[in-house]
Parts: sequence; structure tokens; C-alpha cells
Amino acid sequence: MRILKKVANMIKRENPDVCCFLEVNKGALNRAFVNQIKELLLFTKYPFFDMEKKYARNSVFRYLPFFSSNCNGFLAKKKFEAHKYFIKKSAKGLIYEILLNDKISLFFAHFSVWNWIRKSQYEQISKIILERKNDGIGIILCGDFNLFWGHETFQKFIK
Repeated sequence: MRILKKVANMIKRENPDVCCFLEVNKGALNRAFVNQIKELLLFTKYPFFDMEKKYARNSVFRYLPFFSSNCNGFLAKKKFEAHKYFIKKSAKGLIYEILLNDKISLFFAHFSVWNWIRKSQYEQISKIILERKNDGIGIILCGDFNLFWGHETFQKFIK
């Protein structure tokens, strides 16, 4: 709870319009049943949020006790249109797209530590991003890119 309060204080101090979270917990036994997003809502008074299990809808991890509460989510000052995509062949398959306005989309995702899965994730999110760019939409991409073993895959992705 102490770390959540530090995060909440940083949010209050920086006052962002949107706060994106990866690996946030919805209230599992190993987190003392604390829903971290709801706690942040109480501390920060942000009026809007969304939260989704990060595992693909057909993944067994969505139902296992210590995994089923692992989520990605966001807090926002105003209601934004948001879309959720699930990457194929990936346990951590959730990609959020938040439409900040009619000219900018914010994407955030948690990419795999495994290079071959991460490469597939990059290819799939690239297709979505290219569609937006072809429609004249600017892109902000953030996330946990898990670049432990070099940047080669990521370099191909950003091209």
C-alpha cells in the first residue's frame, strides 16, 4: 500500500491527463485482495478508468488464482474512447488503444520476454498502428518492451 501511495502522490504532483498501467493487480490473495486501480482512484480522484485482464480471452492464465487478477489499465481525467485488442499466440496479449482526440491515438502493451513471441506481437501491433497512420492519426506507443537480449527485434519494429 505504501508504494501505491507514492504512485498516487506522483500522479497528483505531475497531474497527467492519462495514466497507463501494466501489471496492475485487481485484488488477488498475493496482493492482500487490494484492487490497485481502485485504490489509485481513491487517492487521486480521477473520474474515469478502465481495467482488463492482460491475458488473451482463451488463455488458461485468465483463470489461475495468482494470474487471474493481473491486468493492464488506465486512469483518465475525462472519458476517452478506448479499444482493446488481443494479440494472437501470446499469453500477455492485451493492447490498449486510447483515442486522445481525432488526431492522436495512445497505444500501450506489455510485450513478451520471449523474443519469438515478442516479434509476433510487434508484427501484429504494427498492422494496427499502420492502419491508424494511413488514416492520418498520430501515434504514441508505450509499454514494457522487455528488451533484455538486445534491440534487434525492436529496431525492425520501429522501422
